[in-house]
Amino acid sequence: FMAGANMQHALLAGEQYFPYTFQLRQSFTNVLPQAMFNYKFGQGQNLRLMYRTATNAPSVTQLQQVADITNPLLLKTGNPNLVQDYTHNIMLRYGKTNTTTAHSLFFFTHAGYTNDYIGSETIIPSNDTIFSDNITIRRGSQLTRPVNLDGYWNTRSFFTYGLPVNLIKSNLNMHAGFNFRRTPSQINGLINFSNNYAPTAGFVLGSNISEKLDFTLSYNGNYNIVRNTLQQQTDNSYYSHLASFRINWLPQERIVLNTSLDHNMYSGLNQGFNQQFLLWNAYAGYKFLKDRSLEARISVYDLLNQNRSISREITDTYLEDSRTRVLTQYFMFSLTYTLRNFKGMDSSR
Repeated sequence: FMAGANMQHALLAGEQYFPYTFQLRQSFTNVLPQAMFNYKFGQGQNLRLMYRTATNAPSVTQLQQVADITNPLLLKTGNPNLVQDYTHNIMLRYGKTNTTTAHSLFFFTHAGYTNDYIGSETIIPSNDTIFSDNITIRRGSQLTRPVNLDGYWNTRSFFTYGLPVNLIKSNLNMHAGFNFRRTPSQINGLINFSNNYAPTAGFVLGSNISEKLDFTLSYNGNYNIVRNTLQQQTDNSYYSHLASFRINWLPQERIVLNTSLDHNMYSGLNQGFNQQFLLWNAYAGYKFLKDRSLEARISVYDLLNQNRSISREITDTYLEDSRTRVLTQYFMFSLTYTLRNFKGMDSSR
């Protein structure tokens, strides 16, 4: 068992010259306690419980009260009155491994609570309104700025179990997890809590057939549910998964063949963004020299020319689905030399 504490003093200072002169100087003094309990049951079995605290200072952008009018409908500005947030974290971890049967079990859970969380305040006026520093918020637009709020907490857990599959000379690892995040925000003076639930599950099947042939088959699915106490029109849920298959084969001592196939799927996004596609990569290589340290390789990326990138941003007032231009099909030749052995250094030097 271990317990202790740190004393932390932080000074936050800054100067602004445009569009108006402004000076910032804040100091913070905090006591950061910590504790740990570790217990070993026996060979390959261990339990650990930890408690930690930490602070986080606002960024320069969050402190600068300068209007960002890049998007006239979504105005942004900073807040020079922000203070540090203070987070309490507690973590429990348990692991068990049986080297005789090759079975393994691992469990992890974490919970955190933050005081003075740096969240967001959104102002959505019904008429044209002049905010501080002569920032005009037009009807139909909104202004967002960072503020300190209480009530943020999150928790996540993860479980995995591994066992051998002797029939196909492989190892199977199954996993499942659950994440929860409660995020406060302020909208027109009222507090909104956004609750995000995210269960996940999957498996990894890795082969151990021989030195010349191996494969990996994996699947991971994520389901996201968002519920708001105030802005219920932004409630949503969506699902995504990634299924992968990879194989590596050495038909001869100097020839290497490798291919991978990934299936990506997104469901529950806005119209036109739900999609699924296959990403197929492959390469062939040949090893030169006596020690096979020089390899020439020809690679093909995205054989089916389907690669895409979709992302979703969830805020307290809106959802944004975006599609990003990504690198698609290309071919590449590479030559790699591997340094395997190094001569020992002269101990007299």
